[in-house]
Amino acid sequence: MQDSLRLAACRAPLYLLAVLFLVAAQIASGQVNGAIFTTSSDGSTVNGNIYPAKDKVYISGGPQNEHPKGLSPDGLYYFQVTDPSGAVLLSTDDVTCRQVVVSGGRIAGVPAGAVPASCTEPAGSTTPGAFHNLGTTDPNSGQTPVQLCAPSGCPAGAPDFKDTPNTGGEYKVWITPVADFRQACAKGHGSFGFCDSSSKTDSFKVKKPAMATVTVCKFNDQNDNGLQDTGEPLIPHWPITASGVVG
Repeated sequence: MQDSLRLAACRAPLYLLAVLFLVAAQIASGQVNGAIFTTSSDGSTVNGNIYPAKDKVYISGGPQNEHPKGLSPDGLYYFQVTDPSGAVLLSTDDVTCRQVVVSGGRIAGVPAGAVPASCTEPAGSTTPGAFHNLGTTDPNSGQTPVQLCAPSGCPAGAPDFKDTPNTGGEYKVWITPVADFRQACAKGHGSFGFCDSSSKTDSFKVKKPAMATVTVCKFNDQNDNGLQDTGEPLIPHWPITASGVVG
């Protein structure tokens, strides 16, 4: 009986020591827990996956959803947008301009304070001084989604992200703690400073705009009635300029 008690007493410190080692290993490895999602500006779409345009995509960590485990640890994180393989960087602004705050396990907007001039859209653009827009704050979770591209649309200057080379219109968004951003990953693979061992990712698609073909012909309106009547010939090689074209 005494030997059993001694054995049990020894097991307790060993178990506690093993737990401490496990926690220390997780901290040392820069492990990020939880998940990220893409969402709409009001956070009502949970992990939407397919969006009508790039400027409709926001990053969040469980929008209006209390069930997924929150992100940890809290602090400052960088984000980036790549092709689905992670081999092509599509974000165009500097990584220091792509920061979000994780508080209480939720993405709570961008760092406080004035936005550096180098991180805003330049003078002469349609929205000079604009930065990554914030979505609507969820009153329940305190979560505030952050737009992945420029307020004026993508691409429209900095900050934005370029079109994916993926034929299916697929993208991947990454998030990693600022402290774990490094060009050379200690283990595993990395993508432009985002090590897979300390990053979370989510894939999404953007619908490609419908393509239209317009044929314009110039003809000799011999009777000046505004219509091409029988016998009125086309005029070849006439220069025609299209204005007000979007996309």
